[in-house]
Amino acid sequence: MAEFFDAVAGSRNGNPQAYAAVMEDLGRIFGAGAPPDACRRFLTQMLTGDGELAWRLPSIVGLAEGLRGRSEFKTKGAAGPLAALLAGEENSAAAGALDDFFRRAAGLAEDTQLPTRQRVSAVALLGYTDFGRAGSLLGDLLNARQAPEIQLQAVRVLERFGDARGAELLIQPQNWTRYTPQIREAVVSTLVSKPKMIEVLFAAIQRGVIKAPEITSLRRTRLLKHADPAIRKEAEAIFRDLEGGDRMQVYRTYRDLLKNPASATEGAAVFVRACSACHTYSGAGGKVGPDLSGVRSQPADALLLHILAPNFEVAPAYQAQSVTTQDGRTVSGWLAAETESSLTLRTAFDTEEIVARQ
Repeated sequence: MAEFFDAVAGSRNGNPQAYAAVMEDLGRIFGAGAPPDACRRFLTQMLTGDGELAWRLPSIVGLAEGLRGRSEFKTKGAAGPLAALLAGEENSAAAGALDDFFRRAAGLAEDTQLPTRQRVSAVALLGYTDFGRAGSLLGDLLNARQAPEIQLQAVRVLERFGDARGAELLIQPQNWTRYTPQIREAVVSTLVSKPKMIEVLFAAIQRGVIKAPEITSLRRTRLLKHADPAIRKEAEAIFRDLEGGDRMQVYRTYRDLLKNPASATEGAAVFVRACSACHTYSGAGGKVGPDLSGVRSQPADALLLHILAPNFEVAPAYQAQSVTTQDGRTVSGWLAAETESSLTLRTAFDTEEIVARQ
């Protein structure tokens, strides 16, 4: 592996992005399979050697990811695998260099002038520190003005920390109300990942910061069947109306009607009157909600459930987004596209509004 590393190092003046990607993979391979001494030399060389941060940083991230799966680095406390690798007086100089590297990574993570890929690597590296060191910065990186890749990486790091304070950052109203569907799904996935975070999620639902239907039925089921009896009991109380409330009773009452013959002609008239303002079918109708053209693939009882209990589950992509610009204008619709610099909303008028993240 050392010989291969030396050979790869000779091509660093080629394509910078390709070299960074190869070095990240090489770091991951070292971390997962090389002897600790070889990993230590690799890390020391990345920390103290010359070369651009654009490839040294992802190399260290790859090494840390590889080390995470090794048992000898899981019993070293909360310092993280990189610090554990350098534990001991003989490695004190490299440990100091690692501490300095973490400081530099924090600066790179918040530098909006850098390429997004480099910032993502910097945020990922902060996941191998602790919440006390990185929490405040990660909270800033959840801002909707940040590129989605930056936001997602900040969420991943907070999940890795597993700290309830991180969960509180994720559900802050100024953050939660501005998440796009992709980010919101990642946040909910993080909030249901650990008991301490689940407690924060339940408290946010009870305060009304998060609405119960915003938790998908799959995740609700997971919480209702959780191994912890206290979590199961609280989930039953919180999701009672969705899983067995009045609308669910209406659904159960009407379910027997599915045995009767169907009439597409009568259904078409109902669709035009009650549904077409938001939904499209076979090219006709509005585009605020999901296109129903392929709806025949769903079982009849599933369609009935979503018609009679519409809040049972709303697909993240069709949860309404509302953006207020700096000049006071408000644009509402569902997210049709997003880039690191803008959002595109499709409005009820079937128009697209592009809003710069700034």
